[in-house]
Amino acid sequence: MIFVLFGLNCCDPDGGIWHLAHSSRHDFADLFAGFLLLNTLVLWLVLGFQLFMGLNAETPRWAAILAVVATLLTFAAAFAAIDLRERYHGWAIVVPVLLPPLIGLYAIWARFRRPPGKFTSVIWAAILVLTIAPFPLTYLDALTYPDREPVRTAEFRLLTPESTLRDYFDFRPYEPRRDDWFEAVRRVKSRETDAVMLLKEGPLKNRELASKLWRLDLEVTPSLCEAFHERLREVTAKIDPITLTRGSGDSSVYSALTDVWFELRTIKWLVGGHCDLSDTLTDIETKLRPLSPPVTIAYQITDILNTLATLRQTH
Repeated sequence: MIFVLFGLNCCDPDGGIWHLAHSSRHDFADLFAGFLLLNTLVLWLVLGFQLFMGLNAETPRWAAILAVVATLLTFAAAFAAIDLRERYHGWAIVVPVLLPPLIGLYAIWARFRRPPGKFTSVIWAAILVLTIAPFPLTYLDALTYPDREPVRTAEFRLLTPESTLRDYFDFRPYEPRRDDWFEAVRRVKSRETDAVMLLKEGPLKNRELASKLWRLDLEVTPSLCEAFHERLREVTAKIDPITLTRGSGDSSVYSALTDVWFELRTIKWLVGGHCDLSDTLTDIETKLRPLSPPVTIAYQITDILNTLATLRQTH
């Protein structure tokens, strides 16, 4: 659920806790996001412990299975809802607020071995609704964001073709208005030089710009090609096959793999525009081809290798 919702965030005004975790920012917002995550994790560990303490040999099998599934899915829902709250400051906050007491009520039922009834059915129905709530709230909170944040919306509307890419990336394109954001960016007069400059700057050398280059109506110039290629070399250097095979270790290795995965569309666009990335793409393929990775990242590696094989055949 977390990864599905992250794929939907494409572009939100504030970026959410996931963006903060992968940005160069180290301010109060970053610390507050980490505090929320830590507290959510601790809370769900406590809830899960209480839930499992109430289970025994007399507990119906369906109840035990629900306890395990509910703990995992509700944590994912709470994580996603906090992320949405950080982006849009909307109704998503009701999910992490209401889920804990409902899980606690079910834990009380399980501990005292009460027979299933209408009460527990209502609890499970409410838990189910709240678990899937982040999906519709992704669109509802984004849709109503301009009305709840009029100052920020007004600031965005002041941007013109004379503004810079940096100005626009301060207002990340958010659903369901992302097409309007990209249309406005394509009218920026300095976008060609801005893109090269931003790719070369340390704080902004991240997937946010690099993964969207193909959508900005840019010309594949030698300077843009080299700027992206330099970034791709740095990302590739962080990919460690041993860490990926082991399934644990330095998180920057997995972040680098994800960077390459997010930038596949940009890579295809650049190669199609006669940008020579061959040496680095070969390095990526050499590192990833022999791996037997864990299932959590296998799909990314498969996508990368299939894309590189297609590029090799067509270019």
